[in-house]
Amino acid sequence: MFKIRQVILILLLFVLPIMGQKFSSSERLQGFAQRGDTTIFLFDADLYRVRPNKVVVEGAMRGWNHDMSDARWWLKPVNKDKTLWTLPVLNPNSEKPSPGTAFKFRVDAGKWMQPPDSAPNTSGGNLILLPEQKPLRVKALLVGARDIRLLFPDKTPTSYRYEAEAYRIWSPAGVEIPVERVLYSGRGELQLVPAEKLDIKRWYRVQTPYRKQKLVTRYDGWFAHRYSDKSLGARFFSAKNVTTIRLFAPRADSVFVFLYRQPFGKPV
Repeated sequence: MFKIRQVILILLLFVLPIMGQKFSSSERLQGFAQRGDTTIFLFDADLYRVRPNKVVVEGAMRGWNHDMSDARWWLKPVNKDKTLWTLPVLNPNSEKPSPGTAFKFRVDAGKWMQPPDSAPNTSGGNLILLPEQKPLRVKALLVGARDIRLLFPDKTPTSYRYEAEAYRIWSPAGVEIPVERVLYSGRGELQLVPAEKLDIKRWYRVQTPYRKQKLVTRYDGWFAHRYSDKSLGARFFSAKNVTTIRLFAPRADSVFVFLYRQPFGKPV
């Protein structure tokens, strides 16, 4: 009984502030409002000229799943005449749903609601969440044996996390490698220092607190330090009567060269 009361109290603490908020006419038209780390879906029944008993939000954030019984996406009326319905979704860093996500409302048995004609954020018959913003993009670059860089190319997070336990690294075999330190490397860049040396010729998966999806490390950072001004390809040096073949393959363990006397013949 005590646990049930705790859950009810938590829900009330979360929902009551939403019920007490006022939403502008533009927020009602666009179908959502943003309050800090919370995205609030808004359904104004007057705009849609209906008086529903049930309102559900559909969208790319739930894979356009047509299940009307999934209570996680039900909106709740905030006034007695049921003209305004809301659904608050905790959404730090605007990760899910992310900016540009298409969504739409359905009512009662599943009737689709077309966006209001005057809604400023429509595309393809859908409403668009935060159309003016870009989603937070994160790249993981493998730079060295104990150096993974996290890059934020478009915009930086609202705050950086420096606790090592907030980040996780896995090898291709699925073995977790602890993170020893997290360092600030400059605007839009963090450095993860693994507790052990990585094989820089392999890829790794990285979990960050900024996106739920795991990142796969890229080799851009490491390759940038493998520069050589020598020409690539096959070059004949007449003075030494020698042909030298050069190629850029830093991840290779071995290289085979096949020589042909004729373009379509067999290798010698």
